[in-house]
Amino acid sequence: MKSHIEFVQQSLNLNKTIPLRIRRLLFFSILLLGPGLLHAQARQYSFAHYGVNSGLAAYNARSIVQDDMGFMWIGTINGLQRFDGSRFITFRHNPSDTNSLPDNYVDQLLIDRHKNLWLVLSDGSIGVFDTRRFVFYKAMVQLTNQNNLQAGRRLTQDSEGNLFYVFQNIELLTYNRKNNTFSSANNFFQSPLNWKVVNLIEDPVTKKYWIGTDSGMTVYNSITRKLSYYGHNTEREPVIETMGKIKGVGCYGIDQKRRFWFWSWPVNVGASRLYCYDLKNNSIVLNEFDLVKVIKKYIEPDYFMEQKDGSIWLSGLNIFAMHS
Repeated sequence: MKSHIEFVQQSLNLNKTIPLRIRRLLFFSILLLGPGLLHAQARQYSFAHYGVNSGLAAYNARSIVQDDMGFMWIGTINGLQRFDGSRFITFRHNPSDTNSLPDNYVDQLLIDRHKNLWLVLSDGSIGVFDTRRFVFYKAMVQLTNQNNLQAGRRLTQDSEGNLFYVFQNIELLTYNRKNNTFSSANNFFQSPLNWKVVNLIEDPVTKKYWIGTDSGMTVYNSITRKLSYYGHNTEREPVIETMGKIKGVGCYGIDQKRRFWFWSWPVNVGASRLYCYDLKNNSIVLNEFDLVKVIKKYIEPDYFMEQKDGSIWLSGLNIFAMHS
């Protein structure tokens, strides 16, 4: 019943043109009518479901992007697909074709600033798929330990088009277009000794990089080229002074209100904790918030998204939640 009430309240609050007295009447009327009315309203929306019988390569679609031509590209556990709204074209590994995908399990897709479609594959391969010639060009990856190629990893880019390949809790690599190589030698900032990067985000407003590591949060200012972290806060970052000791942290993003969202997964604790810091007013919004107490089950909130109205969404294993 709680979620039903919250949904109705949110829906009615969106329309401020309805007088408060009428909104209250509508609210209690909907409560009396119950979920049946909500279900009737839901039927107004139309969804087209595509399964393997419709041409989808697998029921597990890992990533989806749209290119400049309007085509949708879908990374699945059984190949890469192009969808034009009615027809799927599937691209898979072909042992007799060295330009085909090295592996069929596509973990992530990303379109870079130069309109290249990047593929992160399960076998450790990464490269660009030419969306016009249908050819895969593999990039080189230089890890300190090549045995970590198939570890948890994520490809991201900043506002300048720099590509970062993060091997979580292992190593951060930056891409060099001239030699087509991801390497730590290309990094333009270094984490403190023995601090392992979990992920990073860029704040395009301040040109600062927020880097989550196993040992705490670090901030790199690309304008001053200075790195700040707890015990070495060269630029006196308030969030480092206040929350820099938190270990095992990863970054979600910075919202329109200049609030920095991040998480931590403390050692010997079975779930992550959610944090939010107001960068504009230098104040804590959320501190060690435990979503498990709300959802009542094990969760892995991996993805962060902000709507135009400022609502914050978190999704992942066993979670699809909104903060507004």
